[in-house]
Amino acid sequence: MSLLNRDSAATQVVPLVGLASIIANIKPEFPETAFIDAFAEKLSFKQTLKRIEDFKPDVLAFSCLTIQINDAAEVAEAAKAGGNPIVTVVGGPHASRVPMDTLAEFPAFDYAVAGEGELTMAELLHCVADGSPASGVKGVYSISPDGVRAGEPRPFIDDLDSLSLPDWSAFNLDAYCASFRLKSQRIRELCVSINRGCPFNCIFCSKIMGNKVRKRSIPGVIDEIQRDIRDFGAGQILFTDETFTVDREGVAALCEAMISSGISEKISWTADTRPDMVDDELVALMKRSGCFFLCFGADSTDDDALKIMKKNARAANIYTAIRMCKAHGLQTQAAYILGLPTDTAQSVRKNVSGALKVNSDFATFSILVPYPGTKVMEMAESGNEGLTLLTKDWRLYGKQLGYAMETATLDRRKLEKLQRNAYFRYYLRPAKIRNVFRIADVKMVFFYFVSHMLKRLGVKPGARGSGPAAQ
Repeated sequence: MSLLNRDSAATQVVPLVGLASIIANIKPEFPETAFIDAFAEKLSFKQTLKRIEDFKPDVLAFSCLTIQINDAAEVAEAAKAGGNPIVTVVGGPHASRVPMDTLAEFPAFDYAVAGEGELTMAELLHCVADGSPASGVKGVYSISPDGVRAGEPRPFIDDLDSLSLPDWSAFNLDAYCASFRLKSQRIRELCVSINRGCPFNCIFCSKIMGNKVRKRSIPGVIDEIQRDIRDFGAGQILFTDETFTVDREGVAALCEAMISSGISEKISWTADTRPDMVDDELVALMKRSGCFFLCFGADSTDDDALKIMKKNARAANIYTAIRMCKAHGLQTQAAYILGLPTDTAQSVRKNVSGALKVNSDFATFSILVPYPGTKVMEMAESGNEGLTLLTKDWRLYGKQLGYAMETATLDRRKLEKLQRNAYFRYYLRPAKIRNVFRIADVKMVFFYFVSHMLKRLGVKPGARGSGPAAQ
């Protein structure tokens, strides 16, 4: 199951392709499998527990971001209350980076699954069904009652075409809204992944899929998209790859295949990539194949900041990428990061001013978060480069509600104020303000605006929404 995301007011809730892939690869042997997306379905804690109780699972598995891990532990503990013999498993980005620490901190979990879950979960479920120990299953971690720790990494899956296509039949697909669309458009969006892994070494990323880029075959991807259109009514595809165009020739071949197969006439699609990994010819081909929107990890409009992040890119790349996309009729989003080790109030404002000049259709301004397993966490824990780790309360590890870390020149409150001002500077412009309602919940936008005005007047907001625990 997937838990609440405390860090987002976005309406862009997408069905998780990783979980759909795990379900597809365990279902042939374990057909009684159900999925709950508490975030997408806006389920309360009690409603989530009721769903679990009604299904009566033998195994309850969670996929969690860092900011969701506490919620998952609460649900796991409640599900096991009264001696219920349910086996609990946690996976996802947080547990993948620190599996043993996760189990030690949250004893409500019996096992942690690190990395890709398709093969690991299938083997673990066999162990649970047979009553045999899972200590020999690679990718599964555990701590016995007497403190004995067991677990070793599982090698990454090289042949991604050997996996079954993601199974969306367990999902309530009506609970999701297509990315960068108004809710009233009611377009069904499904997610597709064409590769796994990232060769770059940005200091803020934990890279749970490894450094090596492992690619799927073009025919396999085309078959999946055609299946999604035919069997699940997909009208839009979100490619979820960390850097979609990391294999330029592969993406070009995929685009050509989408055109020749007629897919480009049936669906639109969007993807995330780096601004230094597109060119005019590729953007034009992507547009012809159905792409309508590209998201870019710009991170900064300052070359020195990009060097600190080990981005291996130049600030000029984002200006060029956005201009190319506009020339070919693609909408764009650029994502920026605030709160770098060397950031000052002046440098943050300069970054935001650069974002205004870039002038993508949408922009996000995230606060740098020291996620487990990243270089940033290592720096913050040791106090290097002026970073101070404020807490390891994972509920405070949000990109939009950044309470985990501060710098020598920017304390948490100052950084929050700079972030708020960045959003107001960007979106309170006639050409941009309407875009807010394509990516954010109207009630949350109103509350955010009122909270900002109250803070400017020196009035403390009420408990609801005053911290990351607001739902």
